[in-house]
Amino acid sequence: MRHVKMLMGSGLVAVAGMLVAASLCFGRDEDRAAAAGLAALIGGMLFFILTLALVCYVYFALALQTIAKKSIILLLNIAK
Repeated sequence: MRHVKMLMGSGLVAVAGMLVAASLCFGRDEDRAAAAGLAALIGGMLFFILTLALVCYVYFALALQTIAKKSIILLLNIAK
């Protein structure tokens, strides 16, 4: 559960950064290049975080599937 909270927090930070970058895009002309770079950086971070979340999801799904094949009692013990 701690990992899920960390991923959610990282996602919120990435979204907040994207919103700041978008607000900078509507500012002065010299700030647009910096805002575009910041938006690209935040977009890359968001892509990395979502990819990592997907990998964790698949890993845990396969782990639970393996445990379920061995014994339903082991799966119920994890659910406690």
